[in-house]
Amino acid sequence: MDGRYLETLSGFGLPANIDTWQNLMLVPELKACVFLLNEKNQVVVRLGLAADWLGQIKDLRGQPDEWVDGQFVHPHDACFCPNGDIFVAEWVATGRVTKLVRV
Repeated sequence: MDGRYLETLSGFGLPANIDTWQNLMLVPELKACVFLLNEKNQVVVRLGLAADWLGQIKDLRGQPDEWVDGQFVHPHDACFCPNGDIFVAEWVATGRVTKLVRV
């Protein structure tokens, strides 16, 4: 909080924001995935496809008939609930919010 540089995390193409809960950091990528990182900034899991989030995934934001349940299209914001559940808001033509329940 003192404004001192700590590190730059590489390996992200289009991160939209971050949120934290306990020892986890949540990073939504605009190209169809959401990352969870641990306290060492190591990826714990990638939720969604994003094989190459810099260009290989088709832009489906304006094509809701091609959206697949359980797969992200364009995650723009994500946040933790106090209990660890996750909400992901997607920047798509109609808007879309997904709730991921912590198990």
